[in-house]
Amino acid sequence: MQLQKINNKRGISELISYVLLIVMAVAIASGVYIWLKTTPPDFKAEECPYGLSLIIEQCNINTASNQINLTFKNNGRFNVTGAFVYLNLENGTLITLETLPYNLNKIDQDYFPIQGEAYYSINFRNYNLFPENITSIDFIPVKNMLRSTVSCAKVSYPISSCT
Repeated sequence: MQLQKINNKRGISELISYVLLIVMAVAIASGVYIWLKTTPPDFKAEECPYGLSLIIEQCNINTASNQINLTFKNNGRFNVTGAFVYLNLENGTLITLETLPYNLNKIDQDYFPIQGEAYYSINFRNYNLFPENITSIDFIPVKNMLRSTVSCAKVSYPISSCT
Protein backbone atom coordinates (compact mmCIF):
# COMPACT_ATOMS: atom_id res chain seq x y z
CA MET A 1 0.00 0.00 0.00
CA GLN A 2 2.83 2.38 0.79
CA LEU A 3 4.44 1.68 -2.54
CA GLN A 4 1.28 2.78 -4.34
CA LYS A 5 1.19 6.10 -2.40
CA ILE A 6 4.80 6.89 -3.29
CA ASN A 7 4.21 6.16 -6.97
CA ASN A 8 1.11 8.38 -7.00
CA LYS A 9 3.10 11.25 -5.47
CA ARG A 10 5.79 10.90 -8.09
CA GLY A 11 3.15 11.16 -10.76
CA ILE A 12 1.76 14.36 -9.28
CA SER A 13 5.19 16.00 -8.96
CA GLU A 14 5.93 15.04 -12.58
CA LEU A 15 2.65 16.62 -13.65
CA ILE A 16 3.45 19.78 -11.67
CA SER A 17 6.90 20.01 -13.31
CA TYR A 18 5.31 19.82 -16.80
CA VAL A 19 2.79 22.50 -15.90
CA LEU A 20 5.57 24.71 -14.53
CA LEU A 21 7.63 24.22 -17.72
CA ILE A 22 4.67 25.20 -19.89
CA VAL A 23 3.89 28.25 -17.74
CA MET A 24 7.53 29.36 -17.87
CA ALA A 25 7.66 28.91 -21.67
CA VAL A 26 4.49 30.97 -22.12
CA ALA A 27 5.84 33.69 -19.78
CA ILE A 28 9.15 33.89 -21.66
CA ALA A 29 7.35 33.97 -25.03
CA SER A 30 5.07 36.74 -23.77
CA GLY A 31 8.05 38.75 -22.52
CA VAL A 32 9.85 38.40 -25.86
CA TYR A 33 6.69 39.41 -27.75
CA ILE A 34 6.22 42.53 -25.61
CA TRP A 35 9.91 43.45 -25.97
CA LEU A 36 9.78 43.07 -29.77
CA LYS A 37 6.58 45.10 -29.89
CA THR A 38 8.30 48.07 -28.21
CA THR A 39 11.37 48.20 -30.50
CA PRO A 40 11.10 50.92 -33.14
CA PRO A 41 10.51 49.83 -36.72
CA ASP A 42 13.30 50.16 -39.26
CA PHE A 43 12.88 53.28 -41.37
CA LYS A 44 14.49 53.58 -44.74
CA ALA A 45 17.30 56.12 -44.50
CA GLU A 46 16.48 59.37 -46.21
CA GLU A 47 18.52 60.12 -49.29
CA CYS A 48 19.59 63.31 -50.95
CA PRO A 49 16.68 64.41 -53.17
CA TYR A 50 17.14 64.10 -56.91
CA GLY A 51 17.46 67.56 -58.40
CA LEU A 52 19.45 69.10 -55.55
CA SER A 53 22.34 71.04 -57.06
CA LEU A 54 24.83 73.39 -55.46
CA ILE A 55 27.68 74.79 -57.54
CA ILE A 56 30.58 77.21 -57.18
CA GLU A 57 29.56 79.95 -59.57
CA GLN A 58 32.63 82.09 -59.09
CA CYS A 59 36.06 81.59 -57.55
CA ASN A 60 38.69 84.30 -57.13
CA ILE A 61 42.15 83.97 -55.62
CA ASN A 62 43.41 87.19 -54.06
CA THR A 63 47.07 86.66 -53.15
CA ALA A 64 47.36 90.20 -51.72
CA SER A 65 44.79 89.46 -49.00
CA ASN A 66 45.61 85.70 -48.84
CA GLN A 67 42.01 84.79 -49.59
CA ILE A 68 40.04 82.57 -51.89
CA ASN A 69 36.59 84.09 -52.47
CA LEU A 70 33.84 81.68 -53.45
CA THR A 71 30.32 82.31 -54.67
CA PHE A 72 28.07 79.28 -54.16
CA LYS A 73 24.84 79.11 -56.14
CA ASN A 74 21.87 76.83 -55.75
CA ASN A 75 20.63 75.97 -59.23
CA GLY A 76 18.60 72.92 -58.25
CA ARG A 77 14.93 72.37 -57.54
CA PHE A 78 15.24 72.34 -53.73
CA ASN A 79 16.51 74.63 -51.03
CA VAL A 80 19.84 73.56 -49.57
CA THR A 81 20.43 73.81 -45.83
CA GLY A 82 24.19 74.24 -46.04
CA ALA A 83 27.49 72.69 -47.12
CA PHE A 84 30.68 71.24 -45.70
CA VAL A 85 33.72 72.84 -47.38
CA TYR A 86 37.17 71.21 -47.72
CA LEU A 87 40.48 72.11 -49.33
CA ASN A 88 42.08 69.23 -51.25
CA LEU A 89 45.88 69.47 -51.26
CA GLU A 90 48.27 68.12 -53.87
CA ASN A 91 49.45 65.37 -51.50
CA GLY A 92 45.84 64.10 -51.14
CA THR A 93 45.20 65.63 -47.71
CA LEU A 94 41.77 67.14 -47.05
CA ILE A 95 41.61 70.18 -44.79
CA THR A 96 38.20 70.68 -43.22
CA LEU A 97 36.95 74.25 -43.18
CA GLU A 98 33.81 75.54 -41.51
CA THR A 99 30.36 74.48 -42.53
CA LEU A 100 28.08 76.86 -44.36
CA PRO A 101 26.27 78.25 -42.39
CA TYR A 102 28.62 78.13 -39.46
CA ASN A 103 26.31 76.05 -37.25
CA LEU A 104 24.03 73.65 -39.12
CA ASN A 105 22.39 72.44 -35.89
CA LYS A 106 20.88 75.81 -34.98
CA ILE A 107 19.61 76.89 -38.39
CA ASP A 108 15.94 77.78 -38.66
CA GLN A 109 15.78 78.15 -42.42
CA ASP A 110 17.59 77.03 -45.52
CA TYR A 111 20.90 78.79 -46.16
CA PHE A 112 20.67 78.47 -49.94
CA PRO A 113 17.09 79.13 -51.04
CA ILE A 114 16.20 78.21 -54.60
CA GLN A 115 18.39 80.25 -56.98
CA GLY A 116 20.03 81.78 -53.91
CA GLU A 117 23.69 82.67 -53.62
CA ALA A 118 26.12 82.66 -50.72
CA TYR A 119 29.56 84.23 -50.54
CA TYR A 120 32.39 82.59 -48.64
CA SER A 121 36.01 83.64 -48.12
CA ILE A 122 38.85 81.29 -47.22
CA ASN A 123 41.95 82.82 -45.70
CA PHE A 124 44.50 80.20 -46.78
CA ARG A 125 47.29 81.72 -44.67
CA ASN A 126 45.36 80.63 -41.56
CA TYR A 127 46.10 77.06 -42.65
CA ASN A 128 49.75 77.74 -43.61
CA LEU A 129 48.92 77.10 -47.25
CA PHE A 130 49.72 78.64 -50.56
CA PRO A 131 47.35 78.53 -53.55
CA GLU A 132 49.90 76.37 -55.38
CA ASN A 133 49.42 73.58 -52.79
CA ILE A 134 45.64 73.45 -53.26
CA THR A 135 44.38 71.23 -56.09
CA SER A 136 40.63 71.57 -55.57
CA ILE A 137 37.90 72.91 -53.34
CA ASP A 138 35.52 70.14 -52.31
CA PHE A 139 32.10 70.62 -50.79
CA ILE A 140 29.22 68.43 -49.70
CA PRO A 141 25.72 69.94 -49.91
CA VAL A 142 23.48 69.26 -46.88
CA LYS A 143 19.65 69.23 -46.79
CA ASN A 144 17.34 69.12 -43.76
CA MET A 145 14.68 66.47 -44.38
CA LEU A 146 11.70 65.41 -42.27
CA ARG A 147 13.53 63.20 -39.78
CA SER A 148 17.20 63.95 -40.33
CA THR A 149 19.86 65.99 -42.08
CA VAL A 150 21.08 64.37 -45.30
CA SER A 151 24.52 64.79 -46.86
CA CYS A 152 24.66 64.63 -50.63
CA ALA A 153 27.48 63.62 -52.97
CA LYS A 154 30.83 65.40 -52.72
CA VAL A 155 31.56 67.95 -55.46
CA SER A 156 35.12 68.89 -56.46
CA TYR A 157 35.93 72.25 -58.01
CA PRO A 158 39.45 72.45 -59.51
CA ILE A 159 41.49 75.36 -58.22
CA SER A 160 42.75 75.93 -61.79
CA SER A 161 39.23 77.23 -62.63
CA CYS A 162 39.68 80.10 -60.17
CA THR A 163 40.78 83.48 -61.48
